[in-house]
Amino acid sequence: HEAQEVAQHFQREGVAGILYNDKHTGRTQDFNISSALSLAQAITIPIFVSNGLNSLEAVHLLCTAGNGGLAGAVLCAQTLDFPKAQKLADELAGKSSE
Repeated sequence: HEAQEVAQHFQREGVAGILYNDKHTGRTQDFNISSALSLAQAITIPIFVSNGLNSLEAVHLLCTAGNGGLAGAVLCAQTLDFPKAQKLADELAGKSSE
């Protein structure tokens, strides 16, 4: 709950968003959706996930989880096909990826 308290403090101070990095998963490990969602549900400003988004499955999780509280993520894996990831994200958001 410490991360939630810190995020709520900065939200009260007027920051526009939070860059979230889960210290338990590391920079290139699996995306921890539950932890990021828990934080997103505690505040109203956007959350940007900064680690672990390294597969199309992780992109799908990010795009379909919660009520839009997770605003985006830093893509950090060389193995992720970025055009495919963008196309998937656009499709899940109901946008055209032309």
